[in-house]
Amino acid sequence: MPVPVIDWLSVTVKHREGAYIAPFNRLSFQNVLGVLGLWDLQPYFVPMKGIHRYQLRYSYQGITVNEPYEDRLDGDGTQEKSGMGYNITMSGSGLRFFEDFRRRTDSGFTLKSWLKNLVDIPFYEVSFSRIDIALDDLTEVVTDKKPLLDFGKIMSCVQAGRFKSRAKSMCVVQRDSYAIRKDSDTGFCKPEPSGKTLYFGSRKSEKYTRIYDKLTEQKLKNPNDNTLKDLSHWIRCETEYKGDTAQEIVKMYLSDGWKEKYCAHLLDMLRFLDKQGNTVFWWKHFCGDREPVHLRVKRKHVDTGDFIHMHNTFFHQMGRNSLTVMLGLGVDEFVNRLLHEEARLKKRHWSILQGYYHDQQLDKRGFVIPDFYSPPTEQLTLTAAQS
Repeated sequence: MPVPVIDWLSVTVKHREGAYIAPFNRLSFQNVLGVLGLWDLQPYFVPMKGIHRYQLRYSYQGITVNEPYEDRLDGDGTQEKSGMGYNITMSGSGLRFFEDFRRRTDSGFTLKSWLKNLVDIPFYEVSFSRIDIALDDLTEVVTDKKPLLDFGKIMSCVQAGRFKSRAKSMCVVQRDSYAIRKDSDTGFCKPEPSGKTLYFGSRKSEKYTRIYDKLTEQKLKNPNDNTLKDLSHWIRCETEYKGDTAQEIVKMYLSDGWKEKYCAHLLDMLRFLDKQGNTVFWWKHFCGDREPVHLRVKRKHVDTGDFIHMHNTFFHQMGRNSLTVMLGLGVDEFVNRLLHEEARLKKRHWSILQGYYHDQQLDKRGFVIPDFYSPPTEQLTLTAAQS
């Protein structure tokens, strides 16, 4: 059974609310490197233009530090100027460099111990906006070990519809060579897997899984890498976790029994089936032959600020267009179209509505708001209440 490893990490560090922050502990680029244990590498980080409302970004060896403007470091409590803190992103190569660098001075260094210490820092509040977990089915040329996964068998199950996934969408992408895509988290261009890749879910969702032939991708990407000659098989199953789900995956990673817990979660997310509808033996062996366990995600409270932000965005950016359409259709037809055709709300929208109603102590304004915590589907439609 393969061992799940972190292949991407995005961390945000802010001043802990209510904590006294001495001037020398106030967040800065230098202090952030000190928190990470990379102080000695400060001269090597190259400053560049910031992205995603950050002022600057510093990058070195797959590690990117995003620095906010001073007035956005803590914010003023409003949605428009909420505290951004510093964001640190480590790619797969950045994580490997980071581990190697830290082990030069601490032979017992592990990512797990580092993350535990990071979340317990008294002055700062640490959150995780993205974490990628990879499982590799890898076989060397000199070994008699047989691969667990065969991409052809996986494709056969998918083409025959013999799989179960919690994701609502699935697609197969064929690339003859690795493609270049601009990564939204770092602003840098990165290669996409070559060959055939299976994608489960949406890139914008909190869980996004891909399965592909890593060996073929690496040979096309690095044709002169002699270490690849020692490998005969390499299939990777990788999942991107974002938002609240990323937070729960980090908690799982820091707990005991990480390997077993994660593989049980993967088996719950995705299963390939035989003709009788049972999980195929090779996928059960890949996931450790255990029972699926569903990951419960604790959602953060949504308050009035989220509704106000949505309100302001609507009137500032869409007000004129909406008014034009409303005057053209008439008010009654415009509202009817919104209610019955256009406004298909997702969990996030219901949560914002409920948070706003709760904080303002308002009634339902004539609409039926279904139970957010147990909706029948991911995507619901706002309907008028029956009088």
